[in-house]
Amino acid sequence: MKIKTLFICHLCIAFLLGTFLWPVTKVYWDLLDLFFFRLLNDPLENNKLLQYFWAFSNHKAADWIEDIVFFIFFYLYVSTPSEKNKLRKVAELSFCVLLIAFIIFFINKTFFREQVRILRDSPTLLIDQCVRLSYEIPWLSIKDTSPKCFPADHATTALLFAFTYSFLMRHRLSILACLYSIYLCLPRMATGAHWLSDVLVGSGTIALFFLSWAYCTPVHQNIVDYLERFLRLFQLNENSLTNKSSAVKKK
Repeated sequence: MKIKTLFICHLCIAFLLGTFLWPVTKVYWDLLDLFFFRLLNDPLENNKLLQYFWAFSNHKAADWIEDIVFFIFFYLYVSTPSEKNKLRKVAELSFCVLLIAFIIFFINKTFFREQVRILRDSPTLLIDQCVRLSYEIPWLSIKDTSPKCFPADHATTALLFAFTYSFLMRHRLSILACLYSIYLCLPRMATGAHWLSDVLVGSGTIALFFLSWAYCTPVHQNIVDYLERFLRLFQLNENSLTNKSSAVKKK
């Protein structure tokens, strides 16, 4: 059990939440949010190329591309030579996918959206002078507003993927995975559906909390061991059926 890493993660969580909730330091978060929104949104003014870029990056079709890129990263992890066997790597990735799905559905969508119901308006609902891509490109379905923008679902998925992949891979590819995850966080902030603090504080604390308890305790090891045994059993049964089928054909 990695007590020191677990403590540091919780210290970061306490810092993020503490500075965000304390009125004295919340002012600085508000200034940072406004500055970052202007930094991304202002260049969209009369710039059709940027408008289309962020609009398509924000479209639902981009989610399919995101899944394909995730699959490519996972494939590279499994196929990269290392001390671990491929079955172990598949078990680790299965745990990663299950963990992300659990957090997004039960924590982000169920707990925060339905139980806690944190009401926080997105930038486009509070700032009049900004570029609304849903007005600039009305024929394309774009999310640029939200009355409950805290935390950010896409950013949570991106951060969970980046942290998990970096933990598993510990290779140059993990840097690319982190850069890609940063890019995934930007479209909703550029269009004004989320503040920067929705990502750093909201999604960041969720990712740090659950990943620290998953990977700094025996939870990850125990579940991956179970998944590996299950996959090995499934593989043995499949090989047995294949051998029986081959024997029947020879007869």
